[in-house]
Amino acid sequence: MKPKRAAQQFSTGCLSLFGLPFFAAGIFISWLYFSPIWNWWNAQRWVEVPCWIESAGLKESHGDDSTTYKAVASYHYIYQGKTYHGDRVSFSTGSDNVGDFQHDIHRELSEYAGKKPAGAELDPKAQGAEPFRCYVNPANPSEAVLYRSFRWSMLAFLAVFALTFPAVGAGLVIGGLIGIRIATKEAALRARHPEMPWKWKAAWAGDAIPESTRSTRRWLYAYTLWSGLVVLSLLATTAASGSFLTDPKAWFLAFFPLLWAIPLALSIKHLRHFRKVGATRFEPKEWPWWPGGNVQGDILLEKPLTLRSDGEAVLTCSKSVSSGSGDDRTTNTEVVWSQTRELPQDRMIRDLSGFRLPLSFTIPADAPETSGEGTDTTHRWLLEYKVPGTPIRSQFDIPVFRTGKSPQIPARAGSAGSGSLLDEASVDLPAKLAARKIEASFDGEGHPLHFRCTPARHLSMILFLVVFDVVWTGAAVFLVKQNAPLIFQIVWPVSATLIWGLILWTALHSRKVSFDATGLLIENRLGPFQWKRAIEKSFITGFHHDSNMSSGNTRFYRIRLESVIGKKHVVIDGITESSTAEILTRRLDAWRARR
Repeated sequence: MKPKRAAQQFSTGCLSLFGLPFFAAGIFISWLYFSPIWNWWNAQRWVEVPCWIESAGLKESHGDDSTTYKAVASYHYIYQGKTYHGDRVSFSTGSDNVGDFQHDIHRELSEYAGKKPAGAELDPKAQGAEPFRCYVNPANPSEAVLYRSFRWSMLAFLAVFALTFPAVGAGLVIGGLIGIRIATKEAALRARHPEMPWKWKAAWAGDAIPESTRSTRRWLYAYTLWSGLVVLSLLATTAASGSFLTDPKAWFLAFFPLLWAIPLALSIKHLRHFRKVGATRFEPKEWPWWPGGNVQGDILLEKPLTLRSDGEAVLTCSKSVSSGSGDDRTTNTEVVWSQTRELPQDRMIRDLSGFRLPLSFTIPADAPETSGEGTDTTHRWLLEYKVPGTPIRSQFDIPVFRTGKSPQIPARAGSAGSGSLLDEASVDLPAKLAARKIEASFDGEGHPLHFRCTPARHLSMILFLVVFDVVWTGAAVFLVKQNAPLIFQIVWPVSATLIWGLILWTALHSRKVSFDATGLLIENRLGPFQWKRAIEKSFITGFHHDSNMSSGNTRFYRIRLESVIGKKHVVIDGITESSTAEILTRRLDAWRARR
């Protein structure tokens, strides 16, 4: 066990070291981003004076797959009777190929460049060439610039990196340091309680379990503030420069506030939760909870509920399976069991620690234990308390381990026993499917009569895809308008179109399956279009379930039938529990076998 813990501490330390380049790059990019904004605001007070261009050129820098440009010039000007020399052309740092800015100013400066007569700088009237203009800092006359125009397109390009690199770098560095501290604390807990794994996690070290999203919320608040500073600075400066009025393409910046709306909405939701009930904790009656037990505990609230709605508690067991190695390593998570309990407000109890909501669950005897990191297959027990229709939502990691109170694991052969995980999932199967917007009915023997997968079932995923694809499409249009490399002009629009197609399919597609004694009828509909397929029992070789989609930490399962010619047809999809899919598959096989 010790080598594993040492390896974990080493990996978290490497995580911090790996994040240092990202953090350093984030600081540098942030300087590149905010420096032109600050310079533009500051330069609005500078004084415009004549200047004479001595030389002008266009510097090219060749990279692996692109060429960047930078307009360069030298000039002199007279301010308050004194001659100064300068070479600052604009507030842009370095070379770039965003738009035609560098080419345009080089072309303009070349028209004014020319050799001046000796001593001409002492007598502007004797100047042989037409003067240009520059902007001089009255507080420091040696500081001047030829162009103080605001380049919103360049800042939009840098904003993409300013929104990601600093956050990723800080997250890796600070997260790694916090991980080292937690790993050290948990190593001490393991050494102190070698036979009690429910005391190994730092969150389980006290009398009550804190919310599992505490640290996530802090990161969310910090990123919301940072991204707001980046986005609002860009919008405010673009508006003040008049770019929205003079350049219609500047309205493409609207996708930045849409992007910022995601963390902002989540932060507001968490703040509303905290304002209504304060910090919440969970206090088990016994440590740990165990499979096969009727377990109890209390949700602790700092503030009383002032809403009329009743809450509910959901206990979920999820399984995560990791496969592959290195960059190819993937992790899939699925819900294997869940149970919901209503929590009416009239159960609330007030005591010295605040307000309590008692609850209880019955955990199946063959339910898996909580398993920690270090293995390819892990199980996590999560208790969620929520009040539907409100922002109140709390999550707690619950320790579930087999103890002397746990009964023997029931056999899985044939039909599941009364204490089985699968038997528990089969209780009120129509209600479980209805929670996923799937209508289902069964006869008295449990055989299916009809299924209906309604359109727009995955509303949260649809909303996420719409917001994401609006931003993605805006980026595609922006890249095309800015004459980005051809590969970007192909990949972005094509992928945006495919995502819009997925959104339309998810929002409009529905499926109805009807069963009778001879076979089944599958009716698919996409808006006004409909297609049907009738399949007799004798042509069906069996039913199988698998996972075909995932969203966040949720995996979705489907059940397909296979015909005698090897063709497969989807019967039902959108199921979020593998145990429910397995029960439903067994019922379909039982229907097929019935004569």
